[in-house]
Amino acid sequence: TAMLGASVVQRLLRKREWAVWRIVPALGLIAVLVRVYAVSMVPAFVSSALTGRGLSVAALHRDHPQGADDWENKCTALTTRVASLVRPGEAMEVWGWAPGLYWRTGTHPSSRFMMMIPLIMTGPTNRLADYQYAWQREYLDSLRASRPRVYVVAKDTMGLHTFYDERPERLLRTVPGLAAWLEQEYVLDTAMADWVVYRRRSGLTK
Repeated sequence: TAMLGASVVQRLLRKREWAVWRIVPALGLIAVLVRVYAVSMVPAFVSSALTGRGLSVAALHRDHPQGADDWENKCTALTTRVASLVRPGEAMEVWGWAPGLYWRTGTHPSSRFMMMIPLIMTGPTNRLADYQYAWQREYLDSLRASRPRVYVVAKDTMGLHTFYDERPERLLRTVPGLAAWLEQEYVLDTAMADWVVYRRRSGLTK
């Protein structure tokens, strides 16, 4: 940001172009870039690196206050709720793109599909391959057999438009039998901004 600002000022000085209509946009751009830099994690990252406090996410957040909608806060709230419903070492299931939730809660997936992408990502023809339909049947069979205590559904695409354009909660209904199984076996526990937590209808006592 500093180098870009200096370059713009140097060019103006060299050409003696001091017309207001030339200066104001340049200064406005510099102000925007400085603001973006100031609210980013870069200052905290540099500070932590130079002072030897570490480069972990936790170390960065100690010097960079989190906002109300910070992703880490959302994940912490989700983790806290899920941890109240399932014990470490037990099975749960996450539909979406959040395998880190298993690590955060000490649980494991109830199927071999830690993420939904292999089950729903289409190819150049915009159609699923035959083996993906077999995977969908395997996925549902695994859920029926293990009956995870908790099923978490992501609401948004989490920026993965390269792989799919629809919301995970909508894509869940494209897997034959999955939505019906979820509605029959589970009840809504908690609806969050980016997640929906379902708990099994029976056997909920920790």
